[in-house]
Amino acid sequence: MLNLEKILLHYTNRLAGKSVWLKGSILRSIWLLPESMRQPSELRSVLNRLAKLQKSVFFLNIGANDGLSNDPLREFVVGYQWSGIMVEPVGYVFRRLQRAYCNFGNVILENAALAEQNGVKEFWYLKPSKMMELNYDQMGSFSKEHLMKFDKIVPNLEGRMVKESMKCITLASLLEKHHARSPDLIHVDTEGYDFEVLKQIDFSVPPKVIVFEHEHLSKADLKASHDLLMRENYLLAREGGNTIAYKNLPAGVTQLKLDR
Repeated sequence: MLNLEKILLHYTNRLAGKSVWLKGSILRSIWLLPESMRQPSELRSVLNRLAKLQKSVFFLNIGANDGLSNDPLREFVVGYQWSGIMVEPVGYVFRRLQRAYCNFGNVILENAALAEQNGVKEFWYLKPSKMMELNYDQMGSFSKEHLMKFDKIVPNLEGRMVKESMKCITLASLLEKHHARSPDLIHVDTEGYDFEVLKQIDFSVPPKVIVFEHEHLSKADLKASHDLLMRENYLLAREGGNTIAYKNLPAGVTQLKLDR
C-alpha cells in the first residue's frame, strides 16, 4: 500500500518551509488518511490508547519548536482538545509556535529553556537563514560542543551559531507558575539534555506516558534514563531516535521490547 503520509510529510518539509498555515493544513490532511496509508507508529498507538483511557489529557512539551515540525502531539491537541504547556527557548522559533497555537486557549506557551535551576544560562542555537539545511532551527543546546557535532551537515556551522543568555525555568517552577496539575504526558526533545529533564519529574504522581529523544544522549545517560524509568515500572520501547515509556494504560497497548 502506498505510504501517502510519508510522501506528504516529505513535501511538508520541502515546500511548506516555515509557513505555519501551510504546514498545519498538510498535517490535517494526513490525519484524515485511512490507517493503511499512514506510517506505522507505536507512539501514535500509545497516544491513541491514552486518548481513549481518559477524556482530559494534560501534557508538557519540552523543546516544542514550532509545535508542528516532527511533533506527534499536534494531532491529539487538535483532535481531542488536549491541554498543556509548550516550552520553546529560541525567540524566532517561539514566534512561529505562537502563530501555530494562537487559536488554542487550552495550550500555554512558555518562552524559556527548561534547566536544573531558575535563572539565566548560556544557550547556543543557529541564526535564521533561508540557505540552511532543513530542521536547522531544531538545533539548540546549552552545550556549544553538542552543536558542533553537526558541522558536517551545516556549512560554516560555527559562524552561524548564536550564544544567548537564556531565561531558564525548572519543571517544578513551570507547573507552579501556571498553576498546573501533574501532567499525564511529557514529551521531551532537548538535544542531549533530556536526561536532566527526566530527573526533574515528580514520580510520586507519575505521568502515564513519557517520550524523550535519546539519540543525542551519551551511553551513560541513555542507560541511566532507561534505568530510572524501569525502576518506576514503565514499559519502554524505542522508535526512531525516541524512547517511549508508558504505564497504567489498558492491556490493549502492544507490549514493546526495548532494544538495548
